[in-house]
Amino acid sequence: MGVDCCIRLPHNVRIRDVAKVMGILAGQKISEREDAKTYGKPFKWFEVEGVELESGVKGLECCATIYLKNLTGAALAARSDNGENAHVLFHFEPSDPTPSAGRLLMPRSTNFWIAIGIGLVKFFGGEIDYNDCDNSDCDFKRRAKSNEQNCPESDEPWYNMQARMRKLKPITKEEFSDCKQFASY
Repeated sequence: MGVDCCIRLPHNVRIRDVAKVMGILAGQKISEREDAKTYGKPFKWFEVEGVELESGVKGLECCATIYLKNLTGAALAARSDNGENAHVLFHFEPSDPTPSAGRLLMPRSTNFWIAIGIGLVKFFGGEIDYNDCDNSDCDFKRRAKSNEQNCPESDEPWYNMQARMRKLKPITKEEFSDCKQFASY
């Protein structure tokens, strides 16, 4: 059994949004898209390259996998295994949810995943335990964002979330390096 970091996110996050935020934090390229006008505005959104989802993991039907492929720059340099791809299971139904969290990611306790986890918690709310084998269950925490902020359906709240995502900046080499002090690997 290894040492993991536990990233607990609110119930109101959607896997596709979590994956996009992870990709942006890892420095993946963003591609803008636009469709016909909706509510008098052009319908704009973006995709993050190298981010893929896979559902239906056999034996773990309550999980899906988020892949970050072809990492470059600071994210690639931060990988302790020097791998250009990363993946993590997204648990929809964790066996031990906290009152403040309903989704769970449990990657290895590395500076890469700790930095990504901190970025996710800052964006959505939730908490992160850098090391699931120490005496602390929560090392960094933010209050969960509202439904309107984390899972908007349409109109201005949806556009606002898109704008919040586009304002995110990739994690820097220094930020990844700062997380080494908390990592087990």
